[in-house]
Amino acid sequence: MGMFSFNLGLIDWQERIEIEGYILQGLLDINSGKMANARDQFYNALNNIIEYAGGVSAYNIRQIVDDD
Repeated sequence: MGMFSFNLGLIDWQERIEIEGYILQGLLDINSGKMANARDQFYNALNNIIEYAGGVSAYNIRQIVDDD
């Protein structure tokens, strides 16, 4: 997710490193059997991408999510 978002220009290099950290921790949690923690890490990654990219939709990056 981090590299994909970076390559699309949605996030910058520092944000990509942060996102990749969440993904790595999530994978480590899966390997340790900590599925709830892994889910939380993946949600953190996705939510931060949405925030950093200015509120793009997680389902369609051409749309902005309206919080109203």
